[in-house]
Amino acid sequence: MVAKRLGATIVGLVLSQFAFGIADIVLMTPTWLQLFHLFVADLLWMAFVLMASELLAWSHVEASPGCSRKMLTIDQGVLQQ
Repeated sequence: MVAKRLGATIVGLVLSQFAFGIADIVLMTPTWLQLFHLFVADLLWMAFVLMASELLAWSHVEASPGCSRKMLTIDQGVLQQ
């Protein structure tokens, strides 16, 4: 599932952000490493947006015994199932 993969990506990006942030402070790093830290922050933001869109697209609706999910679509501003 895409959401699980994005969740793992977010965890990895958060941990790398902590590592790069600590390295920036302790080592008083050069500008290129600080820019890389900001680039990872942008990747983290994109992963959050993709995760939110993935989770909003699927809703756990008990439609029938054989179907546990329905795709939600937007048609002319109205949310339909």
